[in-house]
Amino acid sequence: MGAGVPDGGGHVAASPDQAGAAGGRAEAWGGAVVELASAPSEAWLSVAAGRKGGLPDAARHVLTAVDQVRFAHVYVDGSLVAIGRGTVTGQGRWLGLGLIEVLPVARRQGLARRLINELAAWGVSGGATHAFLQVEQRNTTAIALYQRLGFTTHHTYLTRFAPNPQR
Repeated sequence: MGAGVPDGGGHVAASPDQAGAAGGRAEAWGGAVVELASAPSEAWLSVAAGRKGGLPDAARHVLTAVDQVRFAHVYVDGSLVAIGRGTVTGQGRWLGLGLIEVLPVARRQGLARRLINELAAWGVSGGATHAFLQVEQRNTTAIALYQRLGFTTHHTYLTRFAPNPQR
C-alpha cells in the first residue's frame, strides 16, 4: 500500500479486538462456516497455490513452521470459498494475517471480514494484543476493507524474483 511500489505489499497494523469488532458473527453470513485448523487442507493449499502460482515444498514448510498458526477455511454449502492464515508471534503479542483469499464467485458477501473476525478472536485467545497483515498494493478492494477494520499502512515493500536460469 504505497505509491511507487507497483507490485509491493504492505504491513498494516491495528489491534486484534479492533479488527474483530467490525462486523457481526455467523448470522450475518448466511450459511458460511469457518473452520480454523492447525494445518492447511489440500483444498486450502490448492487455493493458495492458484493465487501464488504454485507452492514449492519450501513454501509449505514456511506456512506451517510456526508454533501458533491457524488456517481458516470458509465453506458455503460444503464448498471451500475463502482461505486465510493467522499466526501469533513476537512473544505472543502479534497476530499476523496473510494469504486471505476469497474466490471470485463468493466475493462481496462479507466472507473476508468473517474470516478476519474468526482469526482475530483466535489471536486474542492466544494473547495477541496487536495485529498486522500483508496485502498486495494493487488489491484496492482488500485495502479498503482493512482500512474499515482499523488497519493503517505501516510500510511497503517490493518483491523481487531471481531470473529464470532456464531462459
